[in-house]
Amino acid sequence: MGKLFEELKRRKVFRVAGVYAVVAWVLIQVANNLVPALQLPAWTNSFIVLLLLIGFPITIIMAWAYEVTPDGIRSDSGVQTQLLTNQSAAVQPINYIILGIVLLVAGFQLSDRFLGVDQSVPSSASNEVITEASDSTLPRRFSINIGNTIPFFPGLPNADIALSADGSKLVYSVLRPELGRRSLYLKNLDQLQERELFAGGAVSPFFSPDGEWVGFSQGSPSAASLHKVSISGGAPQLLAENNRAGGGFWSVDGTIFHTSNLGRLGRISENGGAPRPLGIDEENSGSAQLWPHLLPGDDALLYTVATGNSVQNGRIDLWVQSTGDVRTIIQNGYNARYVPTGHIVFVRAAALWAVPFDAERLQTTGPERVLSN
Repeated sequence: MGKLFEELKRRKVFRVAGVYAVVAWVLIQVANNLVPALQLPAWTNSFIVLLLLIGFPITIIMAWAYEVTPDGIRSDSGVQTQLLTNQSAAVQPINYIILGIVLLVAGFQLSDRFLGVDQSVPSSASNEVITEASDSTLPRRFSINIGNTIPFFPGLPNADIALSADGSKLVYSVLRPELGRRSLYLKNLDQLQERELFAGGAVSPFFSPDGEWVGFSQGSPSAASLHKVSISGGAPQLLAENNRAGGGFWSVDGTIFHTSNLGRLGRISENGGAPRPLGIDEENSGSAQLWPHLLPGDDALLYTVATGNSVQNGRIDLWVQSTGDVRTIIQNGYNARYVPTGHIVFVRAAALWAVPFDAERLQTTGPERVLSN
């Protein structure tokens, strides 16, 4: 081993490796700054690193096989060992300098990777600031592949979807032809894999305020039952019979707003019990009140009014509990939700729409715009 080490030193392999490492690091740093400035493709940096990695063993082999002499580049076998040994002694300080530079570069990289502090948030910042940054209202767009699905009922979407209040969990009810059943799945958005919560034909899911429970309907659209299931697993718990698959809203006080089998909105405790009708437009028996959504302040309730068995030409109404006032907010839309950006999002003609909405004055404040088709 000692002879090999001496031979590597004599042939300046260590020196060449050190110089190569320093030059490669400098080139990578330069590329990191120039590539964005020159608007080069994103893969340019990776391509440069790959070239440098391929070039490293080639450079080491060349350093072993050839020697730079005053007479030019010659095969190492033609160079006198004693002469080179004397020369290596003369340039020994250079070896130490190169070794020191390599160690500095390595130390800089390690400290930056493992000990560096994120400069985007000051080290003295409180948890409140970090939480506030994570609750940013900036729009985020991403896609989630839920597999091959088909509609469970004609005219309705392929999937019923609900997002937890903190935005960390997603549940969806889909019918997959290869399984032959409609199942309820849970997906944590920081994980890749989904998990089946219930395999018995769940539809119209909705989350509890803390995101630990999921409410859903089971059965046909007009003859269903209302259930809840823990995201930790276990058997679903029956909350009410004579329900309708029309969505639900779970408020922070433990009240669940839902649709009865008569198509009227009602409320029930999160622990079950006797449903209580809200008494909204009871004389209009030819329509159904679906997808309730309680607005901030817990006084106004959005819901969809569907005529007959179709929601495609439905409308979105608003009911004020304290006054009993009912007003139409949106025509030709369904399944409305209020979002913290100050908008109501809803579905129209298989597209997602939004309209600015004042939650205090309970009225729209701008034009309706399509978000995605």
